[in-house]
Amino acid sequence: MDELDDFTIGLHSGGQSISITVIGLLVIDAASNWDKNWLRTKISVRAGAFGGTYDADLTTFDFENFKQDLNSLYENLNSEIEFKDLEGYLCMKIKGNGLGNINAEIS
Repeated sequence: MDELDDFTIGLHSGGQSISITVIGLLVIDAASNWDKNWLRTKISVRAGAFGGTYDADLTTFDFENFKQDLNSLYENLNSEIEFKDLEGYLCMKIKGNGLGNINAEIS
């Protein structure tokens, strides 16, 4: 696989948002399985009038773990999950209130 289609996940509420867009593979012709799992991403944040974007190298494992955690949150709406990547580009804590609403804290 030489290229990946753009893929974006995000949280949006009012004037605040965060999105992670996968741009492509970090090492296109990687020989090792470990290197094949690294992704180039762009993270965009907005808080009212303030916003910005930055590049981050994340792994497929970061997204797979987050997917499993989201499934757990769906099963127990009164729980808390965390997206935290290996390199420390993003930490996102998501807590359910038991009724289907969530609160996200991003650092």
